[in-house]
Amino acid sequence: MHQYKKHPLYVIAVPGPKKRWSSKGLIFESDEQVTEIKRFEFQDLTFGTKKEAEEHALKICRAWIDEQSVKE
Repeated sequence: MHQYKKHPLYVIAVPGPKKRWSSKGLIFESDEQVTEIKRFEFQDLTFGTKKEAEEHALKICRAWIDEQSVKE
């Protein structure tokens, strides 16, 4: 579990065909920390390593949080 601007983030690498990895990212409400507010699933985008897939999901989750703070 990661934390970014008080939001808990959960990123996971999902094994796929041909030893490739896709990724998922979940962002939770900062106040409650149990309510999911955004989910990203990247099934069509694959990576060569588990770490690359996890880093991609983390990057996208952080960018989404940053974008929301600009809109407010």
